[in-house]
Amino acid sequence: MKNRLIAGAALALSAACTAPALAAPPTVEMTWMSIANWYFKIGDKRIVMDGYITRLPESLFIASPVFPKDMYTYTKGPAGVDLGSLRCDAALYHGLACADDVRRGWEEAAGRAAADVAYWDVVAALSTPPDMGWFVGAIAGQGRPDLTREILVERRDAFLADALRRLDNERTD
Repeated sequence: MKNRLIAGAALALSAACTAPALAAPPTVEMTWMSIANWYFKIGDKRIVMDGYITRLPESLFIASPVFPKDMYTYTKGPAGVDLGSLRCDAALYHGLACADDVRRGWEEAAGRAAADVAYWDVVAALSTPPDMGWFVGAIAGQGRPDLTREILVERRDAFLADALRRLDNERTD
């Protein structure tokens, strides 16, 4: 009788301890959407995080005259990969001509010409997935379900071809 009681208690304890392990764990999906945005899906919750990740040291940032509490709005250093990434995003979302709008806006705000734009455009374009496949869902989540994989590949390839042409021209000048 005592052995049966111990066996029954062990079985009940074992069942109580293993039941939670049989439940499916919650899922977390993370999608990098652009230079500054992440899309998280945690269970049935969806979160868009607007942040800024840069390789620039903190000493290059200056306070913004427009957003004084945002110390990371402006930099006094070279734009490099950040400008290239923003130009690539503009080309993907709105077409090649919009990349030039980004450059003009940056140069107007900076009060100087952007350096090595073609080089950084090539770097940005080559940092995208070859088939643009997983970008489609992320971009649709940002309100652009009209941008199919085919459109994104076409726009990225046009941006890259233009950057390579400009890079060749810069080398011969």
